[in-house]
Formats: sequence, C-alpha cells, structure tokens
Amino acid sequence: MKLVALQKVDEAAVKEVVPDIEIVNTSRDQLLDVITDADILIGSPGNLWEDVLKVSPQLRWVHVSSAGVDRMACPAFFNSEVTLTCAKGEVVGPLLAEHAFALMLGLTRGIALCVRDGRWNRREGDAGKKVFEVGGKTMGLVGFGGVGQRLARMAQAFDMNVIALRRAVVGDESDGVTVWGNDRLDDLLAASDVVVVSVPDTPDTRGMFNQDAFSKMKKSSFLITVGRGNTVDTDALVHALQHGEIAGAGLDVVDPEPLPDEHPLWQMRNVIITPHIAGNAPERAGRNQALVLENLKRFAQGEALESAVNKTAGY
Repeated sequence: MKLVALQKVDEAAVKEVVPDIEIVNTSRDQLLDVITDADILIGSPGNLWEDVLKVSPQLRWVHVSSAGVDRMACPAFFNSEVTLTCAKGEVVGPLLAEHAFALMLGLTRGIALCVRDGRWNRREGDAGKKVFEVGGKTMGLVGFGGVGQRLARMAQAFDMNVIALRRAVVGDESDGVTVWGNDRLDDLLAASDVVVVSVPDTPDTRGMFNQDAFSKMKKSSFLITVGRGNTVDTDALVHALQHGEIAGAGLDVVDPEPLPDEHPLWQMRNVIITPHIAGNAPERAGRNQALVLENLKRFAQGEALESAVNKTAGY
C-alpha cells in the first residue's frame, strides 16, 4: 500500500496502523511523478485533479483537510470511484460553532458597537440600547450537520430555543431541537431571532439568502454566516441592512472574498466581518490527523470511511 502526502502526516503513527505502508512526501510540482502507483493521497492536488486521475489508476482514497469541497470541483473526479473524505464534522465543527456563537454575542450584546466607538460612550452611544438577552430567544439553524448540531447544544446551554433545517428529516425533534425539512425555510426565518447559516456551496444553496428571504426575517433578527459566502446575495444583504429589514449581520464568509476595501459592509456599525477564520485553531490539526489514522485503519480493513463526501450532493 502506498500513501502520497501533500501535507504533513505523522509517519510513526501511520506505520503503527499499517506497518508495511510506503509513505512518500511530495509537493504539487512533483505529485504526478510519484502518484502513479499510489492507493491514497493526503492533501488537495489543487488544479491537478484530472491529471491525478489519469496517471494513478489504482488510487482509491483522497483526504483533504478542508471542510468544504466546492473549490475542488472536477467532473472526472466526482464521477470516479475514488472515495473523498474531508475535515467536516468533528474536525472543524466545534470551531465554526464557537465562531458563530461569538459573532452572535458580539452583535446581541453591543460589543461590536463599543469596539467601533473606541471610547467610553455609555450614555450617548447606542451600544447599550441595541442589545438583547439571548436566553428565551430562538436560533434558526440553516444546516444541521456537525456545525449545526454543536451550535444547537451551545444555544440550549444559553436557554435558547432551536429550530433547524436539514435535507432528511426523521421525526420532528432531535435532542430538543425542532427539525424541519428544507422546504420550511420561510417558516424558520419568520420564527428566528438569530439565523446561522452553515450549509455548503451547492446549486441549491447559492444565493438562497436573497431579497425575498430577508423580507421574511424579523426586523430585530441577526444573520450569522460561517459556511460559504455565496449562500448570501451580498447586494440583497446590504439592502436589508440599510433599510432595517434585519438588525445586523456577523459574517465570516462573504461574496466575493476578499471583500473590497470600499465595500459598504465595512462601514456598517451593525456588521461584524472576520476574514474566513472560523475554522482556524491549533486543535484542528490534531483532530484531522486522528481522522486520517482512523480512516487508514478502516481503509486497510475494507470498511467504510468516516467523513466521506457524498459526491452527488457535493458535501
């Protein structure tokens, strides 16, 4: 068995799982020279997906350390028999959930306004007036995978009610969360005080937050995004914020990325923007490594791999 690594792997730990495995560390520049007889590729080949498939007929598994796989779209690969795993679920889920929660509290407690003021402005400023307690409020989760499920537990710890949308619904509730099908997006928007979007980039999710969607939201509600920027129509978001259709937004992902320096979102007092860093933390690497090792064991035993991407659905 041969493993080609474009990113660092714990070779000693890998050999504990599969003692006779051959490990080749390489770069994208030399990838096509060393992958011809590989079974496993760890790391994304970037724009070389199609070339990799052509020269490596026995390749059976590719693991990438990102949570989303939309940026590696290659019809030949997605139509192949090669299994793709990624860092979704428990690898990045806790980080994105924490970041979304931080964005929410930054908005609901007026922290963003205080930071923008840059001075002690207790009586004259609006920071102390445009706040609310999240306990008793409703969080709407658009996406109920690893991120959404972690967020639900955090929100419940703050005594929030939680509604979630997911593609496949089994029953009406999951651990106290009201779960609806994707066809009830409008109902979720109307009921939620905070809407958190963590869905991946697919044809069904692109632009789903458009002018019509914002018109369904409460004027006092906040939008939080930690999935992909193109799930939100940026012009519609600007319009909704400028016309008071929603109270504010916390954005870790935007469209386009990076957001131009002169874009009006940068100047809005009721908006927090972070530069797509929700998934960053040193703990992520360790969890990713653990996933690779667990899947290596499964691969060697011919078992199904964890965090496998449904290549038809795109996530």
